[in-house]
Amino acid sequence: MKITREHWLQIDQAFRSSIGQLLDYAHVQCEGPVKLIMFLDDDLDASRVELASKLGISVVVEKTHGHYTVCNPKVNKRVAAIFRT
Repeated sequence: MKITREHWLQIDQAFRSSIGQLLDYAHVQCEGPVKLIMFLDDDLDASRVELASKLGISVVVEKTHGHYTVCNPKVNKRVAAIFRT
C-alpha cells in the first residue's frame, strides 16, 4: 500500500490511514500469516516505526523518485534486500 501525503495528508495521518487499511485487508482478505508493506513518501518518527514493526509491517520510504529506504529492515529481510541501497 502506498499513501502519499503530498498536498493533503500529514505523515502521521498517512501512517494511520495505511496501518488501518493494511490490518483490515490482511484480516478480511487473507488466510494465515501475511507479509505487509507500507510505502510512504516521508520519514516516520521512531515510535510509529516501532508500532509497525511490532505488527509485522515493513515501512518503506521513497526518499527521492526511485530511491527507497526500509525503516525497519529486520521485519522482513526480503523487503530489506529488495530495497537495499
